[in-house]
Amino acid sequence: MNVYKKGLVAAVASTMVFAGVAGAPAFAQEGSAPAPAAAFTGTPNIPADWTTGNLYIHKFENEKPGTAGDGSEIKDTSKLGRAMVDVKYTVIKLDGLDVRKNSDWQTFATFNTLNNNGALPEGVTEGTSTEVATDATGLAKAENLPIGFYKVVETVPEGYKATSNPFYVSVPMTNPSDRTSWMRDVHVYPKNQGPQDTPAPTKTVKDANKHSGDVISYEVKQTLPSTAETRQYGFRYYAIRDLFPQDRLKFPEGTAESAVGTVTVGGKQLTAGQDYYVQSDAEGNPVVVFAGEGDPVQLNKDTFKAGAEVVVKFNFEVLPAKGNDNGDLDAVVNNLNTYPVPGFDPSNPPTDDVPPPPTDTPPGDTPWEPPTDTPDEPEQKPNSYFGNAFLEKKDAATNEVIKGAEFSVYGGKCADVTSESEAIQTKTTGENGRADFYDLHANNFEDGKAVGDTQETPKSYCLVETKAAEGYELLAQPIDFQVLVEGQDADGNGGTVKAVNLTTDQNLTDNTRLHLPLTGGNGIWFVLAIGAILVAAGGAYSYAQRRNA
Repeated sequence: MNVYKKGLVAAVASTMVFAGVAGAPAFAQEGSAPAPAAAFTGTPNIPADWTTGNLYIHKFENEKPGTAGDGSEIKDTSKLGRAMVDVKYTVIKLDGLDVRKNSDWQTFATFNTLNNNGALPEGVTEGTSTEVATDATGLAKAENLPIGFYKVVETVPEGYKATSNPFYVSVPMTNPSDRTSWMRDVHVYPKNQGPQDTPAPTKTVKDANKHSGDVISYEVKQTLPSTAETRQYGFRYYAIRDLFPQDRLKFPEGTAESAVGTVTVGGKQLTAGQDYYVQSDAEGNPVVVFAGEGDPVQLNKDTFKAGAEVVVKFNFEVLPAKGNDNGDLDAVVNNLNTYPVPGFDPSNPPTDDVPPPPTDTPPGDTPWEPPTDTPDEPEQKPNSYFGNAFLEKKDAATNEVIKGAEFSVYGGKCADVTSESEAIQTKTTGENGRADFYDLHANNFEDGKAVGDTQETPKSYCLVETKAAEGYELLAQPIDFQVLVEGQDADGNGGTVKAVNLTTDQNLTDNTRLHLPLTGGNGIWFVLAIGAILVAAGGAYSYAQRRNA
């Protein structure tokens, strides 16, 4: 190359713009290029027979900043992030500029100051356009383009953010490998920042019309976090731990496995002992641990993928609770931990220790231990409210307590209770004349929320004496009462159910009955005696009448 050509190459290289990578604009020059001593307007050293070139757009999702590109192809793309499919680009030729003129390169070098779709310089207009889209490898090919300067506009996928849109590129570009030649295959690597969706799990309760001894259900849901990392590598570990109050609830059949109902991921129902295992932690809480494969373990990416919804149902039996000294009860609060641990780059496996899933059912003696990752917790924890009703039965005349009377509690108003109604609880008064009904569901709060008078579920209870104590009559009139939670906030937290104290002293004893005629026993002998006397009297009267005749 002669001195003239070397000087020209240097001048062109000093003003060249490069395709961007990892969030940089598609050109790498910062600021304006130094003005040449004199603008060159003659024939440049771009080969005269070059009329077309190719633009290759490589699209990856990546949150991390990178270095500016130089137009050359990157052979190893494993560190660039997840390839994005079907991302659309419009490649627009800029008219009014000529890549064979140094002065137009000077103009093009100022485009890095344009704000997205800011106005082009005077005399520069948008010309013909070409539509392309990325394939399964994240590559969009705009081939056989007329050499020139181009504006590239991305149709950004929903939920994503393009770090450079639009960007500007020239076809051809100076070859960065030797700085002495041109290349008309130009490669650019614009990236996107994907949605950072890390939703908290939710937990709801179904407890309407459930009382002591009944089973209530909790439904746990979590949309698996969607980040650049999880979208590319999936998850290496996932577990759900239910933190239940063991003084108020218990396993339905005494085992942690009995507390776990259906388990689905992405709408697919999973199988216990195969897809997941149920263990207990050191405190006895049930833990659902999902099974993976490999070393280190990696969960199935087809099932456990970013954005998939995990749904697990837990079941617990309500325990009777006496409450405080007055019999008042606080809410039954059920908490939750989830452990979504992102997957890993196979070329750079993790070295930290994540508990492997169990290999058998039930697990061994060693309790489950959580991974070191901070767990996710629900923003709101469901509350269930139950209350106690204490009945004291007394004699109306003596005010003494009465034992042996049987009472039943029914749901609903007494006016609606019939012989076909099913009793919720049945108790018999003891030596102290009391019958205690534990953990009746609060009438004004169910399924985790307050309910009003229009709710179809029972809003009161009915107390009926179903068997009288020895020596007493049955109560003819049942008793309506309510169990109500008070003092809760708008989210249903912090309430208390005051104990309901009932007293009945309206029973009649047997000796207060009306004096009905006596039948049977001594009464019959009395009647017979009277009859005998009458018969005798009648006989004597008849005899006397005959003598006097």
